[in-house]
Amino acid sequence: MKKGIVAALVLLSPLCFADGLQQGWQAIENKEYTKAYQGFHQSAKLGNPSAQFNLGWHYSNGQGVKRNYKEAVNWYQKAADQGYANAQYSLGFMYEMGMGIAKSHEDSVIWYQKSAEQGHRDASYRLSVAHQKGVGIAKNDKKAVEWLLKAATLGHSESQYQLELRHSKGWNLPKDHEKSLNWYRHAAARSEERRVGKECRL
Repeated sequence: MKKGIVAALVLLSPLCFADGLQQGWQAIENKEYTKAYQGFHQSAKLGNPSAQFNLGWHYSNGQGVKRNYKEAVNWYQKAADQGYANAQYSLGFMYEMGMGIAKSHEDSVIWYQKSAEQGHRDASYRLSVAHQKGVGIAKNDKKAVEWLLKAATLGHSESQYQLELRHSKGWNLPKDHEKSLNWYRHAAARSEERRVGKECRL
């Protein structure tokens, strides 16, 4: 009898994941944040990393639930441990800022690295900054440029502006007017996309 119950629960778990996530995303679209929180919480308790990350976001931003950075860190950690890139980045940010957890630049860099290696552009940028300033990791201009380039290639506008400036001034990169102008165009186009997108949501 017990084996049958366990088997049924195993079969139902994916359905619960889907139901909770679907409820959460639909509620987000309708700006029903309390309902979204409830849906994500349902799936997060069952171990779904996407739901765990979104639950952490709700706690971090105080949407649908009272803001609680410690709870945000708790759920980001659960998702990050499962390799969820967005959660790894968010956990790194919480460590960097000392929000809900003791500030640790070293731990911040560890999580940014994990996220950046999965192609997370914001994590790539912050990892570049860490290498550039020597915060939480040894200063390394070459690594700083490498991660800056990766973030820019992934569409991170600030990284694109930084590369435009570096090529223009010759900072840790050869002076190159064409490359400088190219990165400027990319950054400007990205900024315009965000502006138009924001207007469409108003």
